[in-house]
Amino acid sequence: MKPLKPYLTYQEQINLLRERGMQISNEDYAIRYLHNYNYFHLNPYFKILLDTNDKFKPTTNFEDVTSMLHLDIRFKEVLWLYLQRIELKFKTSIAHSLAKSHTSYAFYSPQIYQSSNYYHDELRILETIKKRDSKREVIFHHENNYGGLYPIWVIVDLFSFSQVSLFYKNLKQKYQRLISSENYPGLGNEHLESWIHAAVNFRNVIAHLDHINERTFNISTISVDFFQRNNIESETVFKQILLISRLLDEEGFSMLLNTIKFAVENLNNDLSCYGFPNNWNTILTDFRKEKLF
Repeated sequence: MKPLKPYLTYQEQINLLRERGMQISNEDYAIRYLHNYNYFHLNPYFKILLDTNDKFKPTTNFEDVTSMLHLDIRFKEVLWLYLQRIELKFKTSIAHSLAKSHTSYAFYSPQIYQSSNYYHDELRILETIKKRDSKREVIFHHENNYGGLYPIWVIVDLFSFSQVSLFYKNLKQKYQRLISSENYPGLGNEHLESWIHAAVNFRNVIAHLDHINERTFNISTISVDFFQRNNIESETVFKQILLISRLLDEEGFSMLLNTIKFAVENLNNDLSCYGFPNNWNTILTDFRKEKLF
């Protein structure tokens, strides 16, 4: 077993980068970034700039790293907004469809779940939330006025994105199809389950401040012929954006498209490091129209 790497001062970190071939013209600037962002957090960007001999490519400078970092930060902030929109639509869709078919008590209807085990799993999740957040006004209100029962639209709002994704997965296919057909035209229940799961994973990566520059996501999603026809195989950021584009409403999709266009055309950002092909606009637009089943 190898020993852990030793502690290095900021100056020693600068010296290490220089030993590996990085040009650093302004030490104060570099130290400020190392102090604020952490060498380990910047390491994925360092690795992108290394050659096969574990040395930095010729002419690599510290500003190359900070440029990648800031593009990553800005891009994640944009994507976060759309992932929030997807989460809210998904929760609303579940609540509306199930309340319409099984009243506001839908969550407590064992017949909507694939098994009694799943039903009791969901009850335990809700109880955990109620105990953890017992002082929240909405929980206090329902505990004292409705005997601790909650309408489906309140429950899905209390659930995290990950929890509501699991809730959908635990439903019988009949109810999964009801939700997908009423709220996601052209998207089957299996696609919805798989791609919502991918969106949850994507959201968690962004929320935990992980880098997404040149990242491949280790998640298996239901594929469609469109991906093969357009040579979209690896789980890049662009593929994640393709998936979430089908989960957005029309207004959200239009906003996403315009936001990316602005970033490319007005800010001169090269998004190839996120897996964007040259014809990304056409692919996104065509995928939006693609009949999946």
